[in-house]
Amino acid sequence: NLKRLALTDMSFSGTLPQSIGQLTNLDMLVIFDLFLSGTIPTEIGFMTKLTMLNFSRNQLTGTLPMASIQNFCSLETLWLEGLLLTGTISTEIGKLKSLQDISFEHTQFS
Repeated sequence: NLKRLALTDMSFSGTLPQSIGQLTNLDMLVIFDLFLSGTIPTEIGFMTKLTMLNFSRNQLTGTLPMASIQNFCSLETLWLEGLLLTGTISTEIGKLKSLQDISFEHTQFS
């Protein structure tokens, strides 16, 4: 029953596995400065108890999976800093009623 997972400032490489969505009891997920690449898996939408999500300072690309993020009814903090995302920030993000802190600093949307 893992509740919090924080992996920071490590020399990992690779991608975020789709199986990360199986960590459904997490209320905090911080994957910061790990040199991960690839896209943000849509399976994160199964992690509905998250109050904090931080994927900052990785090499993540692709679009922001809003259909998944909309499932985060309790999300208070969303930090996606320094990523290489495409598309735009959807207005759907405004439906996250618990969201108090959001940062896309240094994220390049193209």
